[in-house]
Amino acid sequence: MSGAQTRPAYGAWLLALAAAAGTGLSIYNYFANQGIRYTAGALAVICSCLVMAVAACLIARTGLLPRWLRAVLLLALLLDVFATGVAAWFLESWLLMAFMAVALLGWLLHVFFGPRRSRHDPMPAGVAI
Repeated sequence: MSGAQTRPAYGAWLLALAAAAGTGLSIYNYFANQGIRYTAGALAVICSCLVMAVAACLIARTGLLPRWLRAVLLLALLLDVFATGVAAWFLESWLLMAFMAVALLGWLLHVFFGPRRSRHDPMPAGVAI
């Protein structure tokens, strides 16, 4: 197999979907929620959810990421999910906490049941030695 993934990245897509839903909810909270309207914490959660969505899409769509970059992104995603969940708890945004629980489930599904590449992948076509 030349870098192709064997299974779909359903976990990463679930993570990206939860992050996108969290972004939408965070934007709503930033402008409409009386308790956290225009706070720096709500703005930080918007940014962290956007970063989470982009990183999850990179993990899901890019089968040619180097192994070290995949590992770094997966670790960063895990930290982002936990930090956003804690921020949601401080902001008392229970629905956002539920989205982060779904994001954690997606992360776990991706790590344990997601696409795998062989350790001995041949060099991709077009790479000069």
